[in-house]
Amino acid sequence: MARMSRRRREMLIRKRRIVLGAMAGVLIIFVLIIIAIVSAISSSRAAAREEAEAIRLAEEARLAEEERLAEEEAAIIRLEDLPWYLRLINDDHPLGPDYSPADLQEVVPGQRVDGRILLNAQRMINDALYEGIHLHVISSYRTYTEQKEIFINQMWHWNSQGFNIFDAYHEAARSVAIPGSSEHQSGLALDIIAPNFSFFDEELVNTPEIQWLMANAWQYGFILRYPADAVHITGIIFEPWHWRYVGEEAAREIHQRGITLEEFLGVYPPD
Repeated sequence: MARMSRRRREMLIRKRRIVLGAMAGVLIIFVLIIIAIVSAISSSRAAAREEAEAIRLAEEARLAEEERLAEEEAAIIRLEDLPWYLRLINDDHPLGPDYSPADLQEVVPGQRVDGRILLNAQRMINDALYEGIHLHVISSYRTYTEQKEIFINQMWHWNSQGFNIFDAYHEAARSVAIPGSSEHQSGLALDIIAPNFSFFDEELVNTPEIQWLMANAWQYGFILRYPADAVHITGIIFEPWHWRYVGEEAAREIHQRGITLEEFLGVYPPD
């Protein structure tokens, strides 16, 4: 009876172990299920947070784009109300073929400007001469037709160098304004070189004449219109010879801040 009782106890212990093992297995499975559920909930919450963040960023981008478009629209409105001497003239804001200043005056023999800038231009030239600087004005007012002839000649030049007509057009536009987009047609621009130069060259920037202009032209209302570091803004290559009248107040600010007329007006080319 004692041995029987011991066998029963051993069997009971084994059964208990089996039951406990099964219960432990069930418990482990249950815990794994709970972990999976919690993980799924966390992932869902993370996905929801990511979706919410994406929506927030998209909304911010939309509002930023609306603000940019509103600024561009406001800039266009401001351009229409600008005084004559701040008129922006480029490919996006051209002059009509028939545009011509009402009062053209000769600033130096053979060169005419809008009569409203005559005194400032002459004062600048005379003050420079008083300091021993000879500003040689070789181009000023130019008609639409004259600009068209210059542009076409430049196109044929590039075409003769092997460029097709399309590429020749775009290459010409880098150094010669498209008819209607030239500031010379406004009578507000002067091309000035040193006496020992007979052609346009970036090396002009190193001459005493251009150095004098870079330091003093703003006092007479003129600015270097196409700086070397602003081609991406103006769309025109560096032209140290091209000086544009914008009025003394604007010229002072543009000179002091080292910016372009586009930046002063808050008008930028499209991306």
